[in-house]
Amino acid sequence: MTQAGTKKALKASHGPAKRPAGVTLSRGNTVAWHGRDTEDTNDLLNHWGDKDFRTRSLCIYGDTDDPVYAVVMVKRPVVIHTKHHGPLRESAFQKVFDDLRDQKWGPYIISATGPKDSAIFAGVFTPMSDLPFTRFNLSGKEFSDLNAQQQEKGRLLLWADAFGTPSEPRYAAIWGSNPLRQAWNCDAIDENAADLQAHFEALRDAGCRPAHVAVTPAGRFLEVYADSGIGPWLFRVGMSPDVYQEAFDKAEKDDLLPICVSASGSGGDARFAAIFTSREDLSPRVFHRDGPVAVDAIDDVMEKVVRDRNYRGAALAIVKDTQLVYAKGYTHAEESYPRVQPTTLFRLASVSKLFAAVALWRLMSESHGISLNTTMQSILELTQLNGSAPKDSRFHEITLRHLLESNSGMDQGLLWEGTNASAAVGGQLPATPLELARFAAGRKLTGEPGSRTNVVYGNFDYFMISQVVARLANTNTFEQALNKLVLSPLQMTRTRGSRSLAGAQSSDEARYHFSVWDPENHYVPLQVGSSVRTPARPIVARQYGAVDDYELFDGAGGLSSAVIDVARLMAMFSCRSKNPVLSAAALDDMLAAAAKAKRELTGPDAHGYHGLDSAYEGATPNSYVAEKGGKLPAVGATAHFTTGGFGYIFARNGNGPPGSPDWLVPLQNVAEKHSWPKEDLFERYDMHTFDGSGKKSARRP
Repeated sequence: MTQAGTKKALKASHGPAKRPAGVTLSRGNTVAWHGRDTEDTNDLLNHWGDKDFRTRSLCIYGDTDDPVYAVVMVKRPVVIHTKHHGPLRESAFQKVFDDLRDQKWGPYIISATGPKDSAIFAGVFTPMSDLPFTRFNLSGKEFSDLNAQQQEKGRLLLWADAFGTPSEPRYAAIWGSNPLRQAWNCDAIDENAADLQAHFEALRDAGCRPAHVAVTPAGRFLEVYADSGIGPWLFRVGMSPDVYQEAFDKAEKDDLLPICVSASGSGGDARFAAIFTSREDLSPRVFHRDGPVAVDAIDDVMEKVVRDRNYRGAALAIVKDTQLVYAKGYTHAEESYPRVQPTTLFRLASVSKLFAAVALWRLMSESHGISLNTTMQSILELTQLNGSAPKDSRFHEITLRHLLESNSGMDQGLLWEGTNASAAVGGQLPATPLELARFAAGRKLTGEPGSRTNVVYGNFDYFMISQVVARLANTNTFEQALNKLVLSPLQMTRTRGSRSLAGAQSSDEARYHFSVWDPENHYVPLQVGSSVRTPARPIVARQYGAVDDYELFDGAGGLSSAVIDVARLMAMFSCRSKNPVLSAAALDDMLAAAAKAKRELTGPDAHGYHGLDSAYEGATPNSYVAEKGGKLPAVGATAHFTTGGFGYIFARNGNGPPGSPDWLVPLQNVAEKHSWPKEDLFERYDMHTFDGSGKKSARRP
């Protein structure tokens, strides 16, 4: 079979093709058929090929001695050259593949039917400058391993098919370049209908779509999901031939075309799966900059970072001394995507720790009878879940300093054991903070409290700080305590506890996406897992309630905030007069303690002191340079500030590659040379200036 080529394969066309039974034909630019044998399919390919239609989807299925086809052809503005080959046994297909590869022709469709050692293959080839990576008789493990390898290399799974037997499915696949850097996943390679539906719903709720589907020999499904837009779409599986015909007819009336059709089985027992969309091309991603003022040089730096790291959304705020001088939202997404504003909330991950530390320092500075040497147990009085005393006697030795300096000796992985804590008391998910805290009381410490050489980044330490803060503030939750101690005094109304599940997100919060493959942190794009928030534990997207229980994290990593609110907190550190949260003395004590810990403490993961990753004495008295970063699946935030100088907060809704922030130095080079007007942008967001007057500053015209 050939189109726009010179060689005819299989049987040549014998005059105009008739529309036999089983052919579905669009009135527009799409033609499709199913259940037709090789001769009929060859005739139809030639007939419609002569009219400049080209194959969009092809599936060979049924008996290897008498296979049939499901085909979709489309007519595009630009006609490409294509060649069809098959049905061929593997060795013959390999020879065709090798010959065409030498001529710089590569496959964009491969389909097969039959058992591993006697399968027949069909493929569609076109001239390519960058030939794809192709394999066409893989085991399930080989296919999964190659998906991981190709994802890590930045390639895209362009096409896949399943054949073989129900007990031994085999796979053919094509991986190629991914110029639009779509995030994708193909964990579902032989999934039953119920699991497929759960998988589908989880990723749909996370803004993803089915990009490819194939029916496996057992009547199960292989499915590729992508984090990209293609307009309206429809996805159907488990269809009989008649139901597929009905679905095609209905989709046609809704102006949807089939871009992928797969089938397995024979005759009336065959089962189909199909994806219908309004168009073939992906929705373009457009860049937007939104904020009250514009400095092109700053926006250009941030646009480069957002584009280079493939984020869909990010936000930036800059403070100078105690004033907000810049606030911007950046969106690089489809036009239908909600545009990020300076007021858009982002999960802060570990930047939440800075909020928790400030709250505790306020409580200590206001003489509540507590200090850095106060023990945690004297406040929380925790028992094990069975009511007995803590299992490790050293639990009573843990002080607030130990919690703030990440050397309590507690297992920091306890932050992710909410499901175990709930199960230990026979409770239902979600776990409560008290259950998790008491669960920790039942565990042996992994280190000596206060060790100066065994610092382990304090994720669970800051969870316990949150419980201390809530108890001392006489509130039911950490979120309530934070509002009382920090947010309300600073007039911050755009900070709240994060919500884990997609359905619990507020409309003013960013959407979250896996942007890149990140094996260091075991982040795989479009991962799913069992919910940690729902008793039935349904499948949810990794960033929406699988593994990470944001409601439980509290001040360890469970806050969402707009960058303007984080900027307000950074500016507070430069306010040495009439500070509504911390006095000048308390500011100095907190930052000096953080700097001292940074200088003197060591360990396997030595950072995280008094809410900061690092703090250093500045060039002038009582000045400090400090930084706090945080990342969790599909999100990251970084705050960097110099007291009495500039501060920067950058939040993004994707997981970038590991490493230090590559945006900070270029941004500093621009921002700190800019001549800033006197207007304090905090007033535009209903926050007074820090001049102690309680009045808004005069607006610049």
